[in-house]
Amino acid sequence: MGIPTVVIVLARCSRRRQGFALRLEEQGAGRWFADWAFAVAEARASREGYDQGEIAGRFDFADTYPGCPHCEAGGIFRCGACGKVSCWDGRQQPVTCAWCDRAAPLKGAIERLHAGGDR
Repeated sequence: MGIPTVVIVLARCSRRRQGFALRLEEQGAGRWFADWAFAVAEARASREGYDQGEIAGRFDFADTYPGCPHCEAGGIFRCGACGKVSCWDGRQQPVTCAWCDRAAPLKGAIERLHAGGDR
């Protein structure tokens, strides 16, 4: 079995507007599972390059995913305007991006995410 491909995706809490990061592991070609999340200062995340690359495929949550570290929301959405990720409680519609404040209804599945290597 090969070495797992693990990346970090930078996100913001929809309620508290604080930064956090999701750890995703590729389990099969283009099949990504979020299995952990942790609070992170956005300046540190930028230095670490968490948003310097891009991954594509199908995205799911592992049973171990604890949710947003600030509000415990168990889902995420990618903003159609700025392309950044915010947490989602699974109920609120329309959603409002924690980065650019754009409100929009959710539609479709996430197909691409900005990500960086797990160091």
